[in-house]
Amino acid sequence: MRRTSIIDGGRRPVVWSIGLVVAIGLAGWAVGSGGWPGEPSGCIVAGDCSCEAFSSGVVVQPGNTISSLALVLAGLGLMWFAPRGTIGRRHVGFAATVIGLGVGSAAFHASMTEWGGWMDLLGIHLFLGYVLLAELAQLRPRSDRWLFGTLAVCGAAGAVVLWFMDNGLGRYTATALVVGIAVTEWWIARRGLRPDLRWFWAAIGLFSVGLALQVLGRGGGAWCTPDAVLQPHAVWHVVAALGAATLSRHLFPTPESRP
Repeated sequence: MRRTSIIDGGRRPVVWSIGLVVAIGLAGWAVGSGGWPGEPSGCIVAGDCSCEAFSSGVVVQPGNTISSLALVLAGLGLMWFAPRGTIGRRHVGFAATVIGLGVGSAAFHASMTEWGGWMDLLGIHLFLGYVLLAELAQLRPRSDRWLFGTLAVCGAAGAVVLWFMDNGLGRYTATALVVGIAVTEWWIARRGLRPDLRWFWAAIGLFSVGLALQVLGRGGGAWCTPDAVLQPHAVWHVVAALGAATLSRHLFPTPESRP
């Protein structure tokens, strides 16, 4: 009988991921119940902390924190339905970065600290970095070892750089990754390696809508209502989860996932 790896598709990576997310959540709750340690986020002084009013409880921004779980659930769903083999392993790796997006976002909105902002930025960079590496592997076939090894090395280096970098500068490095993805995707299409772009454009549409919501709902934005139950930034989390799930259909197509 074939032994399955932790990065194969199916239930095993889902169980491990749920356990890890629950452990992180419990650890965060234990730490936050005594008051979140660390330097408060710079967004507080800037007056732009995703609009939502602060709560006096353990979770500083409940709406934006809970909505971050949409990304975690999207990643778990992608893991559950991932196929076996090379595509499945890469699909699961992508799903893990989507879960990381949710965990990092929740850490930031729950704590409103500088280290929480670092976790949020790290999750974003790992997600974008994985997409870029998956695109490069499409241009020139690479092994799973290359893909995951490169992500690990670059991710570790990026974590150190982001730790010492002003959080405001992280948006520029993230933008650079997005540009790299766009250029690589253009080159892939030009070479005819991935002729069907419908899932790609669907994902771009979702992310564009989500980003518009984020801009309109930021502190001082046209749609910013700090005491509202439903925050535009929270909706952005849900739309981003849908966008990530749609993007996975483009990056890792299988016969049944092609439109």
